[in-house]
Amino acid sequence: MTTQLVTVFETVAALDVSADQIDLARQLLGPKASAVQFYQVNDPAIPLSNHRCTAMFSCHVFQHFSRFEGVTRYLQETFRVLASGGTVCFHIPVPGAHRGVLISSVRLALHNASVTARRMLGGRRVMEYHRYSARTIFDTLKAIGFRDAELRVFLFDRSGILTTGHTLQNGIVVTVDENTTSRVDITPTFRYA
Repeated sequence: MTTQLVTVFETVAALDVSADQIDLARQLLGPKASAVQFYQVNDPAIPLSNHRCTAMFSCHVFQHFSRFEGVTRYLQETFRVLASGGTVCFHIPVPGAHRGVLISSVRLALHNASVTARRMLGGRRVMEYHRYSARTIFDTLKAIGFRDAELRVFLFDRSGILTTGHTLQNGIVVTVDENTTSRVDITPTFRYA
C-alpha cells in the first residue's frame, strides 16, 4: 500500500510492528523510500505531532488485534494527528458484510481461542481474526469526534473472490470536520446516525 500512497502524497508515515516488514517495504520502494518515514511500533500509538497528517489508511490490521480497545486507541491517535478536514480509510471485517463467505461466530471464536493457546505456548507468528459490528465501529468513531462516517462493502463470490475489482473487503471512511455532508449507505443496517 505504501507504494501507491507515496505516488499521491508528498510524504508518508508508515507504521508496522515488524522490523522485517519495514525492511521489506524499504526494498520494494527503492528510491521512493526517501519520501517515507518508517516507524516500528509496539503499542497503539502514532509517533507524530498533533494535526500533522491529511489522511490515514490502514488495511488488514485491525482485525488481528486481540481486543477492540486496540482499534479504539489507534483511532484516537489517528484523530489526534489528523488536521481538520483529514480523511481516514480503514479495512475492518463487519459481520453480515461478507455475503457468500460463511464464517460462523462459533468457528471464529474457536480459532481465536486456539491462537491464544498457541501464543501462550510460544507460537508468536499466529494471527487472530476478529469482526466488529458496524454499530460498535460507528459509535466509537462518533465518541472520538469523527464525523460523516460511511461504510463501504465490497462483495465476494461464494469462493471468497472479490467481485467488484477492488482489494478491500469493507471499509469505514470518515472525515474530521463537520463540513462534509455526503454519505453512502450500502444497507439500512449500516446507517450512521
